[in-house]
Amino acid sequence: MDGGALDLPDGRIIREPVSGSGNEFLLKHRYVMFLISLTTLDAFGCRKAWLLDGGHAVAVSADDLARVANRTSTYNGIDEATFFAALAKVNASWDPQNPH
Repeated sequence: MDGGALDLPDGRIIREPVSGSGNEFLLKHRYVMFLISLTTLDAFGCRKAWLLDGGHAVAVSADDLARVANRTSTYNGIDEATFFAALAKVNASWDPQNPH
């Protein structure tokens, strides 16, 4: 599921209609969000998200939920420390000229 609303510290609320597939975001929960810059809109979109629940990473995005269903997910259910270490490793090797 894509969409929802974000309350920003400055009081603004960003709303996006809920659509697509995946799990809807839960209020008062923690997430890791992978954002994409939408320069023509002067905004960001959420390309992917992971729920942090009970000290573990939980798939939210449709592609990651499919990996969970197929038992091929590398990250679903791992502890937060391991999840963040994996993110740091991916971030260190990320090439903005070839973002895929």
